[in-house]
Amino acid sequence: MLANYPTLPDTSPQYKATLDLFRLLYGTMRTRKLSMVLYVASYFSIIDAWKGLRTGYKRGARMMYAIQQSWSQKSRFSHLEFLNKLIFPQPWQILKAVMLRATALLLAVFGSAAALRIKSVTHSGPACPQSDRLTWSGGLDDLTITLPDFSETIAAGQTTSCQVHLLIDEGDPGKALLLQDVTVSGGLYLSSNTKVDFYTTAYWSETASDTVSRCTCLLGVRWRKVADWSNKVAKSTSTASGSAAVFRNVDVAQRVNSASPCTGSDGYVGILNVAFRIISQGGGLVFFGKERKDVDTSPVVESLAFKWQSC
Repeated sequence: MLANYPTLPDTSPQYKATLDLFRLLYGTMRTRKLSMVLYVASYFSIIDAWKGLRTGYKRGARMMYAIQQSWSQKSRFSHLEFLNKLIFPQPWQILKAVMLRATALLLAVFGSAAALRIKSVTHSGPACPQSDRLTWSGGLDDLTITLPDFSETIAAGQTTSCQVHLLIDEGDPGKALLLQDVTVSGGLYLSSNTKVDFYTTAYWSETASDTVSRCTCLLGVRWRKVADWSNKVAKSTSTASGSAAVFRNVDVAQRVNSASPCTGSDGYVGILNVAFRIISQGGGLVFFGKERKDVDTSPVVESLAFKWQSC
């Protein structure tokens, strides 16, 4: 039935424009889910584009048939075969319709993962940057906080710390946000016969006042009191030098598994507080700051990994 329909000449401007259009749409797809979204978006957009036209029903049937054939062959990159079966008098109008449909579908498919928002990141503590140049990037899987001015030297028995506070909202109602892993990367110098202890502490608070209220002291370190002590998780690791001083780049990685309170209907998750402490043991000096990479340096970076879990 469809064999008698005309096709666009390979040299026509409409054919070339439409070919570029679908290369743009499908040529960069890497996942079956995204490809399916664009196929569905194209399906509905084409129906809209031809609606009300005298030949719309015939052309719409032709396009639906081509889409079904292309998808049944499990080919995400079959736009050449796809285009040979179609007539596109106004390809860029179809592009606009397809992209609008695709945007709506993508928001529906990925809405809960993309909704989470880190509203702000602040810091406190003597080892934190003394400027306002703290930056962050990434999402749930690879949030990275850059501390460009983090540079501390401490003597035996001394300690220093830096704490970051993340205000998080627009979460998934009925679920808790779990901080799984914290990794702090930087350059470490140890003088001879020196040991250093790294502590990572994570806890959640409802408001900013919970993070700055009364504090107690433990081993010379100021601990900030929170409303719910039960959700605080602390992990530690150590490294030491021998008879000679050492300098090396290190990744201080800790699995903390600290869960937020259950997110309410308003989407507010809370304030995540992550403290990184350094304690010098032995008789020498400890330096922690920028990494050395050949002749260049790289700032201290703190990486966080999250996931949602049921309450």
